[in-house]
Amino acid sequence: HTFSDMEITEGGRLYFCGPHATFPESATSRILTMDKDYEEFTEYVSRDQHMVYASMIGSPGLALHPDGNIFLATFYGSSVEVYSHHMGFLFSQSLEAVGDKDPLPIDLATYRDRIYVADYANSQIRIYSCTY
Repeated sequence: HTFSDMEITEGGRLYFCGPHATFPESATSRILTMDKDYEEFTEYVSRDQHMVYASMIGSPGLALHPDGNIFLATFYGSSVEVYSHHMGFLFSQSLEAVGDKDPLPIDLATYRDRIYVADYANSQIRIYSCTY
């Protein structure tokens, strides 16, 4: 349950994400990066922090955009966070409810100028433009 998703760049940099390990009942997400020689391992904690008791294991997901930016589904935060390829925080975008429940983005993918967000709570795929 430590990691819930993984991506790798063409240059061999690994990105892992999952719940923040130091707070087992926290719904805070994190991204871990590792260089291709496995010598550097760095953790970045999501800015969207929520305490949720008995939080679901196996969330969140992440995606790498061809422009180098990293997208993180925050799940309980009902948002998507965007980071630069050097892990500088760019912005967070809250997802509005369009179903019966508040959205829980569990995973996402990018293709061209679109981002596809899987909303676990409403069994939907939401499609957004990546223009920012």
